[in-house]
Amino acid sequence: MPATVPLVSERTIELSQMFPQQNSEVQITVQGGESVLLNQRTGQFHRLSVLGSVVWPQCTGTRSVERILSTISETFDVTAARAQSDLLDVLVQLQQDGLLHIEKR
Repeated sequence: MPATVPLVSERTIELSQMFPQQNSEVQITVQGGESVLLNQRTGQFHRLSVLGSVVWPQCTGTRSVERILSTISETFDVTAARAQSDLLDVLVQLQQDGLLHIEKR
């Protein structure tokens, strides 16, 4: 069964249909081993977690959330459910902060 995620509207969609894309106004800098995003429009900085640092470069608009989840599952020693939950938490936070958007295809 394909992985699904509830959306704010209470609908569910397949993770294979969700494509995160970085906001073009956001720049990334690595400082002391930490990844920091700068939203040039707002002037706000955002420090990425270790997971966020792995997820961010994959948010190109060409990789589905399902494909990113596969990479996360291979990179971190966690259960599939935990990997999905953590990934979705990161993506939702990045989207709420205006750092990326997720397109449904």
